[in-house]
Amino acid sequence: MNLKDNIFEMPIAEISENNGLCALDTESINIGYTLVEPMVILTEKMKVGPKGQVVIPVSFRKRYNIFPGDEVMFEEKENGMMITKPEVDVIALMRKSAAEIGHVGPIDSNKEYEEEIEKRLKRAGL
Repeated sequence: MNLKDNIFEMPIAEISENNGLCALDTESINIGYTLVEPMVILTEKMKVGPKGQVVIPVSFRKRYNIFPGDEVMFEEKENGMMITKPEVDVIALMRKSAAEIGHVGPIDSNKEYEEEIEKRLKRAGL
């Protein structure tokens, strides 16, 4: 069976209001529709290695953008455990990256962009 066969239509307003349904006055509102694919629930069985390691299946790594070197968190739940990716502090990550290349002070992205364009145009002889 083709996954496209399982696509269904849902009013946009219903999927955008706090992940729940909302009451609409369809007489006064023109509602557009969008195609929503049902989420396929993945289940895979993996073996635990001698050091307690488990390989996260490719299908899960792709769906949840888990890459080598990423951290995951294990949380105990009433009926088992849950593995999640911790939230990333983007500001701290950018500061760390800037420090690694020796950059000090604020970054004027427009200025640096313009300088890069000028360099490339000069190299191209334009």
